[in-house]
Amino acid sequence: MQSTQKFVKTVEKNFGYPEKLLRPCKECQNLSHQRGNIVYEHLVINGINPIYTTWFHHGEEVNTNEELENTDRNDIYELYKAAYADENDYIEQRKNIG
Repeated sequence: MQSTQKFVKTVEKNFGYPEKLLRPCKECQNLSHQRGNIVYEHLVINGINPIYTTWFHHGEEVNTNEELENTDRNDIYELYKAAYADENDYIEQRKNIG
């Protein structure tokens, strides 16, 4: 729990003590903002999102070359599909296959 407190305090300090921080817990996955004490509680209860290894939403610098090298093509496809695919397209494809 000390490391969780340290994480929240460091992020607050790095960003000039903002009113709200992104919550990197497994449940919220950096999609929701909250005060530091709530972020701490979420991390203790839910744990940190295991795929969030470079804390770029929380001030850590990203080495873009390394990130691109470690990105799997299937991950890219799944992100694209989730963002742009229409659910009805998928249903039509399944009907045509089966």
